[in-house]
Amino acid sequence: MNETEIELIDRAEVRDGQAIVTYSRTEAAIAELRKKYAGASYDLTTVAGDKAARAGRLELVTLRANLEKKRKELKAPALEFGKKIDSEAVRLTAEIVKLEEPIDKQIKADEQRRDDERRAKEAAEAARRKVHTDAIAKITGYVEQAADLSAERIGKGIAYLQGLDLSGFEEFADEAAATRTRTTAALEVLRSKAVAREEEAARLEAQRIEQARVAAELAEQKRQLEAKQAELDAQRQEQERIAREQAEAKRLADEAAALNSQIQASIKDADPDDAIAPLLGEISKVAHELSSDLIASAAIKTAQVLPLSRPAAPQADTGARVKLGDINASIAPLSITADGLAALGFPHVATEKAAKLYRAADLSDIYAAMVRHIEAVQAKAAA
Repeated sequence: MNETEIELIDRAEVRDGQAIVTYSRTEAAIAELRKKYAGASYDLTTVAGDKAARAGRLELVTLRANLEKKRKELKAPALEFGKKIDSEAVRLTAEIVKLEEPIDKQIKADEQRRDDERRAKEAAEAARRKVHTDAIAKITGYVEQAADLSAERIGKGIAYLQGLDLSGFEEFADEAAATRTRTTAALEVLRSKAVAREEEAARLEAQRIEQARVAAELAEQKRQLEAKQAELDAQRQEQERIAREQAEAKRLADEAAALNSQIQASIKDADPDDAIAPLLGEISKVAHELSSDLIASAAIKTAQVLPLSRPAAPQADTGARVKLGDINASIAPLSITADGLAALGFPHVATEKAAKLYRAADLSDIYAAMVRHIEAVQAKAAA
């Protein structure tokens, strides 16, 4: 065996700590086959060409299969060696871990202790800060809470804030003081608005009470006027009834007088010796008495005409005023103008925009003047 044949082998070994792998025999075989098959072309349509192609492929497949077999053969000792290395390392690692674990547990326990302490400190710090930030937020929230409160309650809130001790806010004291200043200023604005709102509400309530009083007074005066008008209507109806009775009594008296005249004429023309003469005298006497009674009855009916009422003395001015429209509303369906009231002696005493105002104390006199005017019109119409 010469030197060339010795070198043409496939081997794998570790030399001086270096892995040496050579496939000299396979590479030599590949070189020979490259010469033989590189660029080869076959006429596969012929038996010889097909046979030659298949033979060439078989030779190459065989070389490749031998190479794989050789690879596994060379690698087997290395795999076994690796397993031994791993197995021994695992054993030694377990021994090391036995020594390491107790120390590691102590270190990790202390690390956990430090982490717990750190977290506890952070939580305590966060809680401490939150107490202050929540208190500052509460101060800010007073503005929203006071939106619909009374001026008195808002004033108490301002006094509370101004007397609030901020020393406990620690490093948040400046922020708390600034927040208190802003909140107090905002509450002062709300208090001013509340004062204006309450004054307006009081004014409206006073106006409502006054309007209710005037309305009640107008209603009472209207009731009195309606009662007076009903009394006048009753008196007028009584006067009309008496007038009818007077007319009827006068008619009957006239008829009795005429009858008496006829009887007197009959008595004058009658024969004194006639038996009916005394009877005619009695009839004449009865007719005369009947006529006298009817005339007296008419006189009594005339005397029974009821006098019309007159209003009471005027009242002192209370300062209350009533609009012309309110007066017309109280005497509806009747109505009167400002000129009409002036003609009755009641000019307006003030104006409110387009409305003319009159003294509420004059309402009774105004109604009485209207009644007197109506009475005068009645009397004139009756005449």
